[in-house]
Amino acid sequence: MTENITPDTTLDCKGLSCPMPLLKTKKAIKGMSSGQIITLCQHPIM
Repeated sequence: MTENITPDTTLDCKGLSCPMPLLKTKKAIKGMSSGQIITLCQHPIM
């Protein structure tokens, strides 16, 4: 049995250059409570 986990926040960092994904993620996490889940979307590294 697979449990579906629903994120509390989804952050789309596609197309952003370093260090913007890190900075946006840090800002999003600061606004979250302990135990909440964040999904981070970005392009795969090639």
